[in-house]
Amino acid sequence: MSYGYESLISQNSNNICSKFKWTSDLSVGLSSIDEDHKFLIDTLNQLIACLHNHNSDDEVDDIFITLMDYTIHHFAREEQIMKKTSFPDYKNHKKEHVDFLFRLNELKKMLDEKHNNQFVLVETIEFLTKWLLDHIATFDIAFGEYNRKKNSVKIKKNIIFSQVTRMSLPFRLLTLVITPIVAMMFLTFFMASKKYHDWNKMQIVVQGSDFIKTNSYLIHSLQKERGLSTAFISGKGRFLLELKKQRAFTNDYLDEIFISYSDMPYVLRNKVLSEHTVLNETLMDLRTKLDHRQISPEQLITQYSQLINLVLKYQDLTINQFDESPLYKDALALKAFWSYKESAGLERARGVMLISDGPKVSLSYRQFIQMGESFSIHKKEFITHAPNIHQRLQQKALSNSNHMDLLNNINTMREALYVFPNTKSINFNAIQWWSLTTDYLNLMHKSELQILDGFILKADILLAQAKDHFFRLLLSTLLIIVLTTFLSFIFIKSISKPVKNIVRGMNALRSGHYNYKLNARYKGADELTEIKSAYESLRQSMIKAKIMKNAHIQAVNIINAQSDTIHQQSICSNKFKEQANTDFLTQALNRRGFDEALKALLIIEHKPLPIMSFDIDFFKKINDIYGHDQGDLILQRFSSICRESLRQGDLLSRFGGEEFILVLSNPDIDFSHTIAERLRSNVEKNLGLILDDHPVITVSIGLSVYSRHEQIETAIKRTDQALYMSKKNGRNQITCLYEDTDTCYILEE
Repeated sequence: MSYGYESLISQNSNNICSKFKWTSDLSVGLSSIDEDHKFLIDTLNQLIACLHNHNSDDEVDDIFITLMDYTIHHFAREEQIMKKTSFPDYKNHKKEHVDFLFRLNELKKMLDEKHNNQFVLVETIEFLTKWLLDHIATFDIAFGEYNRKKNSVKIKKNIIFSQVTRMSLPFRLLTLVITPIVAMMFLTFFMASKKYHDWNKMQIVVQGSDFIKTNSYLIHSLQKERGLSTAFISGKGRFLLELKKQRAFTNDYLDEIFISYSDMPYVLRNKVLSEHTVLNETLMDLRTKLDHRQISPEQLITQYSQLINLVLKYQDLTINQFDESPLYKDALALKAFWSYKESAGLERARGVMLISDGPKVSLSYRQFIQMGESFSIHKKEFITHAPNIHQRLQQKALSNSNHMDLLNNINTMREALYVFPNTKSINFNAIQWWSLTTDYLNLMHKSELQILDGFILKADILLAQAKDHFFRLLLSTLLIIVLTTFLSFIFIKSISKPVKNIVRGMNALRSGHYNYKLNARYKGADELTEIKSAYESLRQSMIKAKIMKNAHIQAVNIINAQSDTIHQQSICSNKFKEQANTDFLTQALNRRGFDEALKALLIIEHKPLPIMSFDIDFFKKINDIYGHDQGDLILQRFSSICRESLRQGDLLSRFGGEEFILVLSNPDIDFSHTIAERLRSNVEKNLGLILDDHPVITVSIGLSVYSRHEQIETAIKRTDQALYMSKKNGRNQITCLYEDTDTCYILEE
């Protein structure tokens, strides 16, 4: 915090009415409006200069009238442009203009009535500065942005045309030739990327097809093992030999999948490997329970079905990788066929259970009926997804009498099982049912493998086609690149050498080497010749400019050296002035600095000013006991305590010895009492602490108020009288003495 004359001027003049300059940030994009804003800002700066220089009333009036007249013309011009461009906020903008002119007239009247009072002039400049910046930043820049957007299409067209016309004729021709070739290259690249994607997708299909086929064998083996296990546990030990053989087949297929995991689609490898062990362990545990008769037929079917569904899930995940391939619909048909075949396998197992349990077990009957319904549903889904495949399989079955007999026998047995609870008897046993349904499932598996072989064959053909198309496109792309290079060489060769020569010359000029001359062997009659002549003229002009620049630099260096000297002198002058106005010991204002700062404050402030006089009690005794060095420390500490309690704008001065005077900028009397008591208390508590034995050092204070109708010297004298009364009445107290009374009173602690 500073309490000097310079800080007072900074607060009330520079910070309020600082000159400002036009910058590109204030541009609205319209030269006429920008020029008006520049003139208005310059005129406002002239008013600010009048405030600082205390110019005459006539000079202020002339500048103000110029400002008003130019503002009216500027508003009229601005409103005309806004109306012409259909600016949507035109009415609000016009209202802002009217309000501004009304307020400007009010300020002009106030200046005329008070003869250009400094306070009114400051208020006027504050209003003009704030309004002008807000008006430009909020309204005019918004209008400029609107105008730029409205004309953006036209500007873009002009920019494109100007860029084209800047090109030389050879370059335009070269661009005309290369552009379609480059476009063809991009198109070819796009098509090649698509073909590569198709190729990569078909590789996934082929790879996944092999995995699907291996899985199909495993599923069929598990389905057969499930049927044999059901027949074994329901038939009291029958089918044991067949079951053992089937288990061996299943183990072989599991090992084959584990060994050939590298052929699986990448997304399935980790999942299959992580779950392969679980699948093996679950299957081994299930077989152990079966061998020890620790599982019911229903639990057996359920757990085998869970294992089969787990393998079917791998099939589904693999098919999902075919979603962007042309074989995706065929893959969905395979998926429907697997569900169809699995329902047939479950029907086989449930039929064995029903025959073994007899017609009294209603649960086996209901489950068999549900399996029959599921079989019909999945068969319809397969027909929906693959009508052609189903029709082909049906025709093949019709042409084979054995196949038809098998289907008829199974249908006959199925119908007999549907009415089993009513008839209480059937003319076939579980072995016969198992044998016929197994033959049917084997035929389905054979058909499944035929479908898979056709699918794989299709995938191989499509993979070969995708690969062929991709490499053909690569070859086409290579040919286009060669053709582009060849054409570019033909069109560039005729101009490359002279253009490179010119470029080297221009780079030499840019680097400051003005002695570079173009190759004289080129003697064409086109634009290049004109460029060569222009280059030579430019080179000679730059040589002349360099000579002039060197002379100018020497002159500028001399001027800069003189300016530096003047600047250093100015810094020293300001420093000496500050030192002349400041008490060296306490850093408070001295008498001279106090008089100048008070004079400036009285010009600006028009309200009562509280004044305090301080005198450190028994200061001479302190000097005698502790020495003058310690006395100086007491004075410095006292000044620091005062500054800590004051605000910016207050004036603190050392009048001599241990006497100080303070002028407060806040006219509130109660506030001045508070400040005085705070200073007295802080001095009593803290001032003596800097001495070794921490004596209590106090201060006596006199307080008065300066009124505008009296002389300042009178108020200061009254303050000294109050200080004298504080000392007379016992020190370490505050005495208030005001102009309107001859009495005084002492503030109680």
